[in-house]
Amino acid sequence: MKLRQSHLTWIHTITFLAAIATPSVADQFTLQIENPVDEQRFQWSEGSIWLEGYPPDENSDVLMPSHVDEEGNPVYLYVEYGGDPLTINSLFLDWSMDLQIYRSTFTVSGSYSGNGSISIQDGTLSLGTNANYNPSTKTLEGGAYLVWDYSAPNQSIMEWEGADIRTNQAYLLFWGTNAVLRDENNTTGNAMEFFSRNEGSLALEDGYQMNVTGNFTNATNGYISMNRNPWVRTPKLDIAGNFVNEGEVVLYGNSVLNVAGGYSGSGTIESYGSQNQISVLGAYVQTGGRISVSDGNKIVMGDDLTVDNTIIILKGDGTEITVTGDITVNGGTVDTGPSGVDSTILKARTGIYQNNATISGEGKIVMNVNVNNSYITPGNTPGKLSIEGDLTITGASDIEIELGGTVQGKSYDLLAQSEGLTTLGGTLTTKVIDDFACHLTGTDSFTVLTSSQPLAGSFTNVVSGSRLATSDGLGTFLVTYGAGSGSPNAVVLSDFIAAPVPPLSYADWSVEQGFLTTDPTGDQNDNGIVDMLEYSFGRPSGTPCIYTTTLDEGAFVWTFGIPKYVTGVTITSISFNDLPASVINGGPAPTPAGSTASMNLYTITDSAASPRKFYQLKVELAE
Repeated sequence: MKLRQSHLTWIHTITFLAAIATPSVADQFTLQIENPVDEQRFQWSEGSIWLEGYPPDENSDVLMPSHVDEEGNPVYLYVEYGGDPLTINSLFLDWSMDLQIYRSTFTVSGSYSGNGSISIQDGTLSLGTNANYNPSTKTLEGGAYLVWDYSAPNQSIMEWEGADIRTNQAYLLFWGTNAVLRDENNTTGNAMEFFSRNEGSLALEDGYQMNVTGNFTNATNGYISMNRNPWVRTPKLDIAGNFVNEGEVVLYGNSVLNVAGGYSGSGTIESYGSQNQISVLGAYVQTGGRISVSDGNKIVMGDDLTVDNTIIILKGDGTEITVTGDITVNGGTVDTGPSGVDSTILKARTGIYQNNATISGEGKIVMNVNVNNSYITPGNTPGKLSIEGDLTITGASDIEIELGGTVQGKSYDLLAQSEGLTTLGGTLTTKVIDDFACHLTGTDSFTVLTSSQPLAGSFTNVVSGSRLATSDGLGTFLVTYGAGSGSPNAVVLSDFIAAPVPPLSYADWSVEQGFLTTDPTGDQNDNGIVDMLEYSFGRPSGTPCIYTTTLDEGAFVWTFGIPKYVTGVTITSISFNDLPASVINGGPAPTPAGSTASMNLYTITDSAASPRKFYQLKVELAE
């Protein structure tokens, strides 16, 4: 198994310390491979890979140093042993070496040193005195140790003298229900029985169950992964006490993390794949870091959840975080995901979102929600956010609404509250996104907040019946809501009035674009579109934002838009009867047809009778 590079960093840094302990005795065997290639595999029994020309004998001292390829680059090499039981005196395994023992008994009677990777599958591996294990502090200080059962009925056992690991600084992998790490002198014991601190990497795979009998800390550099390649058997980490996480914990699927006490720290918990379960019975307090749950997984917290400047992310249908008590969010973000309306659920008794916290996404929040000096941004540009319970907005809070079309909850934002009362406060902010400014007219109406009961309270920046300017300065909406309006249970934006647009000549536009000249026939940004067309139609594509054709009672009607800032330009049409055009005729003159937020509209109307016709717009800059 090749370790992730991020897990090898700490192994490499102590290679030279381990090399000092290299044994020097007469019966010594040294691994020496000519012209090695990265990730190349060899058998222990191959005589050609040993300097002595044949494999190590019983009771020999074995050196397996790192190798480099012809260009001097380090290579990762695998050596496999699966023969008769073998006992050697000592073993030095350097950082880029991987020794794998299969279905055999392999014994180091003296000492084991080095920071390579050593593994056992369906057999027994005894390492004697492990130089990487500090018995005074009960700390495993380096190396990589992998115990696999691969569903074998027999135990896979790794052991060394005095193994009683309280702190891990190495890479440890346990794979399967029959994986065992123990003290060589106490074969009925469990080397991980009093494990309490992880500063390295810990991997639990395919049904392995680790029981921590007290409090447990995953330190800043600590990394814990469960079922990285999700298997049928469920690995489990049970912590009987409190869990302090300053590092990273990742569940990749079909994994269980149970904490009988509380949770604290500034680390990250991520739940991927499917069928993960995370349970914290005590209070959950986190500062910074990230809680990420996806793919239908669930987290249950048996008490309160308090987070400071933490990112909480829910993604995927059926994903849930359930808090038995209350949620307090100080700063940070709660993102209910882009997966679809109400597809993720965040549950609690009450949620307090304060100190510039942000609530976003397209999921459902089931609790009484109090928002103070914070932000609600429905959807994921744009979408619908649901709140089931009371909603109270106070202080300098803000509801931010994006308008990108006329379909509620799809192309424009909707905050939908139900099963309670909505009390408004703070401010309402609106912004037009994408190309919708081209299409937005005064007849469009947007219901951006709904409630199951008549709304109470008022926005501080816009009372019902007054106008609200968009944050982009595009124009103003009439805002109506609450008692006395036509929509007592909703906030409605209507009667859009576009702001005046000052003219901008082609020359000034060219300067804004950073062009070196004002030649209208050029293509100074090298996008394949003549600069004059970009100016005239307001788009890098050089085509109108609004561009529709219809047939109306035998008449052909072509509608297009020109940005309101365009000035000094003449637009006419030409027509022809075939392609390529052999005869070009003058077409109908464009006539004004109203406007949108950013465009003046024009139409060209002509007979739809035969023969067929093709039309083009002709753009000319006034002299």
